[in-house]
Amino acid sequence: MHKLLSKRSEFTSTSLSNLNKIADSIESKGHEVIKLNRGDPARYFHTPKYIINAYIEALKKSKTYYSNPAGLNELRQVIAGKYSKKRKNNISEKDVLITAGASEAIFMLNNCLINTNDKAILFAPYFPSFDTLLKLHGGKPIFGHYKETNNWNLNLDELKKQVSKTNKQIKYLIMANPNNPTGTLLTKNELKEIVDFANEHKIFLVSDEAYDEIVYNNGKFTSLVEFAEGIPHMIINSASKVFDCTGLRVGFVVIPEHDAFSIALKEKMLDLAALRFSVNTPAQYAFLEGIANTKEHEKAIKNMTNTIEDVSNYASKLINETNTMSVVRPNSTFYLFPKIDFKNTSFKNDVQFAETLLKEKHIKVSRGTSFGADSHIRITSLQQKEVLEIAINQIDLLLKENRKFQ
Repeated sequence: MHKLLSKRSEFTSTSLSNLNKIADSIESKGHEVIKLNRGDPARYFHTPKYIINAYIEALKKSKTYYSNPAGLNELRQVIAGKYSKKRKNNISEKDVLITAGASEAIFMLNNCLINTNDKAILFAPYFPSFDTLLKLHGGKPIFGHYKETNNWNLNLDELKKQVSKTNKQIKYLIMANPNNPTGTLLTKNELKEIVDFANEHKIFLVSDEAYDEIVYNNGKFTSLVEFAEGIPHMIINSASKVFDCTGLRVGFVVIPEHDAFSIALKEKMLDLAALRFSVNTPAQYAFLEGIANTKEHEKAIKNMTNTIEDVSNYASKLINETNTMSVVRPNSTFYLFPKIDFKNTSFKNDVQFAETLLKEKHIKVSRGTSFGADSHIRITSLQQKEVLEIAINQIDLLLKENRKFQ
């Protein structure tokens, strides 16, 4: 790095974009790249017209000014009402902060809580920003693990042993439920165990629930807010995935408790929000319509989840029919997280494999190591069946071409 750059700038790049230069070079030569790396539903399902129209209407009415740093009051009220129903207890709009997507919420969380060498708990596989933004602020992760051999169910035994040995205060525990990258859901029993564990060790709980309505294959989603009453916690969510408008960059946090710590955190996050003045105002009006117009939203989300379920199940079947890969069939999100045994191939790891796959087969996937799980790749189930079939066959072929023993 240049000597003038800060040490923390080492953590400002994301491993999810490391293959972009190679892909750009391939496309510049006139070749098509099959992109299975990015979870961007707005590229495959058009953002619902009623949300687009609300955005246009806000522009027509010149609602392009700075809004309240905490977000539009009416939007916060609607979100508070939604979570009050889940919790069966009152949540105020004062407990809600609108953010520029879920990523800003995670950034704010770390900025407010993490000092150098502070600890936070992540469950692997995890969303890469959890790790990157923690380290950017000088923090260090303690890892719990989902168990793939048990359908990615959570195993807290190892984590409990680690925590019992540390004499450093753990600032928070963060989880993605539904999980990106595995596409699986935490059960009520798992959530209860997490809440009890956090309560015992006085650890702040954070649940990223950005895919909470993209649930299928008889999966059942349970929000942390339903289990954590009386325990300091935060819910992170956004318009991006469930409301199919990733580019609008609107998210939110809910901090429903009123203990001294929760109140202090809300105040500090609001201070941070004031530094950037406001979130995109017309986009907030569009999101408000997205939530409030339940009839249109239910139609849109049903179409999306039905399509994803069909494609995901088809792709899971194809993967499990190979003898080079296996996958736990997801019941949420739009991701598949296949396992590959690289020991039987000439590839050193998933990093080398993903780069070779892109260069030789023009297929772009995300590396498992980015999510804290080597010997895996992440692919999206947003593409059409025909495209996924071609890609899976080519991935299988590349692995067979590079077997150690032919």
